[in-house]
Amino acid sequence: MSQLLFFPFVLLYPPIHLYLVQLGESSMFAVPRNYKLVAAPLFELYDNASGYGPIISSLPQALSRFNFIYN
Repeated sequence: MSQLLFFPFVLLYPPIHLYLVQLGESSMFAVPRNYKLVAAPLFELYDNASGYGPIISSLPQALSRFNFIYN
């Protein structure tokens, strides 16, 4: 006798909320001293796991699902 696992739809596809926030000119972006902030274009991150790690290098693929509209 075999048992089949049943996962409700809510568990298989959890709701994902992503927010793109644009900082104003007078806003401040703070980074702790023990962190290193690197500004890199997306084409440099793409498929560069040796330089940026597997999570950061997969960022271009994750962002390609979205259509950004700039006003």
